[in-house]
Amino acid sequence: MKRTLQCILSRLLLLACMAVMPAVSWGQDSWKDLAVTDWYDGHESDPEYEISTAAELAGLVQLVINRTNFSGKTIKLTQDIDLESKEWLKAGSSSQNFKGTFDGQGFLVQNLKIDVDGQAGEALYLGLFPCISDATIQNLGVKISQEGIHAVARFGSGPTLLYVGGIAGDSSSSTIKKLLCNWWRNNSGYGRCRLW
Repeated sequence: MKRTLQCILSRLLLLACMAVMPAVSWGQDSWKDLAVTDWYDGHESDPEYEISTAAELAGLVQLVINRTNFSGKTIKLTQDIDLESKEWLKAGSSSQNFKGTFDGQGFLVQNLKIDVDGQAGEALYLGLFPCISDATIQNLGVKISQEGIHAVARFGSGPTLLYVGGIAGDSSSSTIKKLLCNWWRNNSGYGRCRLW
């Protein structure tokens, strides 16, 4: 009887612990489902925001994909961020642009992973920021995951149009400065770009 009671209490304690743990920590392979926007929600008129987690960075990109462009606003990174080689977000239209200022303040975003199998006739914009226009991206390091950026184009009713970059898949009338970007290639080495 005592042993049965202990077993029941142990299981109840385990269930209670599972209930208070964040659901996002188990089995998520894509940042699309992990994006957090509470740093922005209710503060839409603020001129400046700070981001300190991968989920908040994913939230920024998700807001841009949903057509919040951050024109005239500044977003600052407050620490290094690890994207844990989980699938990053992608945009399907060049009108889903980030138009603000993103200041990495010298911090690093690492393990950016993009793995896309495009469909015929589809346009995809792939990068930390899928599209930027009239934006400033500065003081930022980006390291692509060892899995790299993998994008497959298909042909059929029309070709897949892939716009791919480590920082931005597509850029128009933007300033990118003081940037370091590494990426892996063919599992045997890596390339890097550095803009100062």
